Amino acid sequence: MVSRTERLVLVWLAGALIVVAIALSIPSVSSPLDAPSGEEREFVEVGDDGTEIWPYVAAEPSFENPRGSINVVFYGDHVWVRFFLRTQVGTEFEDPPEFTVGNETNETELEDEAATNETRGPILNRTRVAWKDAYGADRYTYVQFDGEESGTWIPQSYQLHFGDYFGKQYHLRVFEPPEQRENWTAVQAHSEHWDWFVLTHTVDGLEEAQVQVELDFMEQSFVSEVGREYYYNGNTYDADGWTTVVRLTLVSSMLGLATASVSRRVLTAIASVSRRFLARMRHWASEGTKRNHYRLALFSALLLVVLGVRAGGIVAERFVPIHRFVVTPILYSFLVVGVPLSAYTFGRRLRRTEGFLLGTVGFGTAVLLEYSYLNIAVLPIEVVLHRLVLAVAVGLLAAGVRRRHEGPRLNRYAVGGALLWTAMVVLVQLV
Repeated sequence: MVSRTERLVLVWLAGALIVVAIALSIPSVSSPLDAPSGEEREFVEVGDDGTEIWPYVAAEPSFENPRGSINVVFYGDHVWVRFFLRTQVGTEFEDPPEFTVGNETNETELEDEAATNETRGPILNRTRVAWKDAYGADRYTYVQFDGEESGTWIPQSYQLHFGDYFGKQYHLRVFEPPEQRENWTAVQAHSEHWDWFVLTHTVDGLEEAQVQVELDFMEQSFVSEVGREYYYNGNTYDADGWTTVVRLTLVSSMLGLATASVSRRVLTAIASVSRRFLARMRHWASEGTKRNHYRLALFSALLLVVLGVRAGGIVAERFVPIHRFVVTPILYSFLVVGVPLSAYTFGRRLRRTEGFLLGTVGFGTAVLLEYSYLNIAVLPIEVVLHRLVLAVAVGLLAAGVRRRHEGPRLNRYAVGGALLWTAMVVLVQLV
């Protein structure tokens, strides 16, 4: 039987972990967006013809549920906008230059590093990326043309991305006016990461992707201005209401850009683990007891499963010619089965408090390292709570598995942990 002291320790530890995790994550958790009412709804003029646009995107033609702010607007021919987004050509600079805000012009004279080398052509910019075609859910925005009684809901014209599909990437949803009747292009830029529990991408912010687009087009010979204008849409994720405005100019140097080389994406090799570190770990393990081995095995197994699935998806995407629809179910099955199986296998040789602590902390550490690698700064509150509940489920499962001479191998802690894990894995797919 479980002593009353052990039971109280488990309950208090679970409560403390949840409270501490929530308290630490409050500054970096995004809150749901409250849709602006009709009286508060703002439309922003784009171009010089009196056209107004709703500075948000929605999952369906409705003002009730905006999903993100439009944070980049291009002025120029749509063909050239597509070309420059997909082509990695430009200039090179030591420090990111300043940009104009509103109607105030930057007074600092920027050195022209966009000069074309006579022998090598345009210099490749260290900050520029070549965006590639992407596929995702449809989004809509509302456009009101001058002189028309009612506006029009328009879907995205195309999507682009840069990064790892199974890791973190920047995602652009590009909106062009119907029939391309005007020379402006609106963009909703955000950063997102693949969530292996939801089997889809989770948006974690807008600012990083917006800044990347700014750096792409600063100090380019085909750009007359990069500035920011206030669009009154700073209530989604980490948006501050300031939208980047890029004005393209047609100059003769474009002829050289058309023949410039495309992105030179260098494949980075997986860094090997230090031999000295492994030697120290083996030395420490050899001096410990069998219980120390199981403590290390439980903590390490949880890290390897969670981080291995993330790394496996990225490696498969980069190096293995297999479609992601084949990779996804394999790695997903490894995740949802491997985590509880690790807790069951290595937790049975540990005391209940040890199993609970190492299971919860091991899974939580793996999730934190995963998001640290992806450089995630903001997460929806529901994602944070989901991971916390999963961590408690892993801890309960590890705490409920007992050695043979202590009685039944499974008890209500293990059953509760397994049911909680299963319920959270299934429910997140249904919500």
